[in-house]
Amino acid sequence: MQSRRNRRFFRSAHIRYAERKHMTREGPHEMIDRNPESDIAAAQQALERLERDASFRAALSAPPDDEPVTAGDANAIARARPDMQAGRFVSNDELLREFGIR
Repeated sequence: MQSRRNRRFFRSAHIRYAERKHMTREGPHEMIDRNPESDIAAAQQALERLERDASFRAALSAPPDDEPVTAGDANAIARARPDMQAGRFVSNDELLREFGIR
């Protein structure tokens, strides 16, 4: 499971990526220089994922989901949260391996 710091980095990277489609290489270099050394690993993971994962790139450039969260959605999320926090879930990689995709 990704750490909170990595999730925050990926979420903020998504926002920045969507807003700056015409960014030059200097922009990411400056962003890395502004972040503490402890965040460099998360930045490297994000860049590596961008390099190898076309669906990740597509998801970052997709418009935000504008559908409201329904009461049923909120209930399902609330029921799932304790399992997620306890690590009781199947990762995407595990699921893909189970179906022979990876």
